[in-house]
Amino acid sequence: MQKRFARIGILAGLALFGLILLSGIVIWTYSHRGVPAVAASHTSQPVLAQTVGLATAKMASGTNFVVTGQVKNLDKAQHDIYVQATLKNASGQVVGIAKGMADNVPAGQVQSYSIQGTLTQPTWTTVTVTITKISENVNGQGSD
Repeated sequence: MQKRFARIGILAGLALFGLILLSGIVIWTYSHRGVPAVAASHTSQPVLAQTVGLATAKMASGTNFVVTGQVKNLDKAQHDIYVQATLKNASGQVVGIAKGMADNVPAGQVQSYSIQGTLTQPTWTTVTVTITKISENVNGQGSD
């Protein structure tokens, strides 16, 4: 009888741990949506762009993958918005990186992007997209 209660206690503890872990993953995922980016500078700059929603990654062929998502230009001028997608495995190790850009995103508009990369292993658990650079018409400089 005592062994039965011990097993139930262990199972309940494991279930609680799993629930806490799942809750943490959900909270982390939603807290990293739409992270604003600023133009690279040593002075404080206004927020110029942000990611929109969650990016998705899928296998293309062989070890190649494609990441799709959206960015929003928060400025009053058109910009090229450069993004980098990082795929990580369950241990948190980087297994793939894709770089690209959303070209000529009009002021105030949302635009989709599709970028490609190569995996070092066939599975991943997380996809993180960051805005790495904003060019064209930053502070009135440049044109396209």
